[in-house]
Amino acid sequence: MKPGGIWFQVKFSIPGLKIIQSTDDTLAKKLRQILLEVKKLNPAYLKSEQGFDIETLLEFDPEHGLGSSSTLIANIARWADVNPYELLKTTFGGSGYDIACATSRSPVVYQLVDSKPKVEKVFFDPVFKENLFFVYLGNKKRSTEGINSFQSKSSFSESDIENINRLTDQILSTNSLEEFETYLREHERIMSGILNLPTALSLHFPDIDGVVKSLGAWGGDFVLLTSRFEEKDVKKYLTKKGFAPVYTFSEAVFVEN
Repeated sequence: MKPGGIWFQVKFSIPGLKIIQSTDDTLAKKLRQILLEVKKLNPAYLKSEQGFDIETLLEFDPEHGLGSSSTLIANIARWADVNPYELLKTTFGGSGYDIACATSRSPVVYQLVDSKPKVEKVFFDPVFKENLFFVYLGNKKRSTEGINSFQSKSSFSESDIENINRLTDQILSTNSLEEFETYLREHERIMSGILNLPTALSLHFPDIDGVVKSLGAWGGDFVLLTSRFEEKDVKKYLTKKGFAPVYTFSEAVFVEN
């Protein structure tokens, strides 16, 4: 379910997981693939013939790209007692950072070390958070599309990795909005070169007095935008340009003290 009602239903037979009935064949087949991969990781999963009535809830529209796929993988893995990173590898693919986010109640820094996930909890509650906005571009990017695009188009060096790591540390530690914007601007420049894609700022916000940072798969989903204007004026400007919803940092981010 999502805000506004049910968006997908499916009925499987067990233990074979044959699709009996669904409201979306594509989603049903993908969910079946995920459940079959779970059974490979845990053969005892859904082995009995006892039926289940499973309901999942989303607090956001699945088209917004806020982690519906990773949340599903994380929740199924927890239910089935399997490693969510292993399950991700055989279903959607990717680095696993979104799994780290889905299973954490605080901001994290994520990296792969010798192909194994390393998750470090960090504190991020900037003094300038009233200047930060999350803006939906209205062009949902599927996880698999973003991963395939990165693998086919990206080209990066060790120095790129070192620079991104440096910028991450600087972004986390600064108390200055001006410095924060400088780091975001450089991060976007580096990633634009790696992905061979234009920045969201150049595509959608050439007239804005601030910085725009792409989030998730480039070209869709949400961006982080900085502005020194009042919240009502920022939201009015963005709505006029056709971008909605728009969230303040405090509306979108839960910071656990």
